[in-house]
Amino acid sequence: MDFLHKELHLRAGDIVEVHASHPCIILVMEAAEFERYRRGGKHRCHHGGYFAVLPARITTPDDGVWHIVIDAGRFMPDLSHDIRIYPV
Repeated sequence: MDFLHKELHLRAGDIVEVHASHPCIILVMEAAEFERYRRGGKHRCHHGGYFAVLPARITTPDDGVWHIVIDAGRFMPDLSHDIRIYPV
């Protein structure tokens, strides 16, 4: 499974803004969910989804370490992206 990943410590209410050159799946998830996602298992991520219109803006629900995942499928080799954090 090919995807881009970034791990950040964020506060509740911080906004994760992702710019990408192609439509993609963008998820913001906790460590346990990320591990399941990374292994290709079932996961429940309710923060994010498929974005055809970018930039995507996702608000973090709680303080903690969050994993930001960008999965553009067949566009991965050509994907350019930028992740910006807007703190509370």
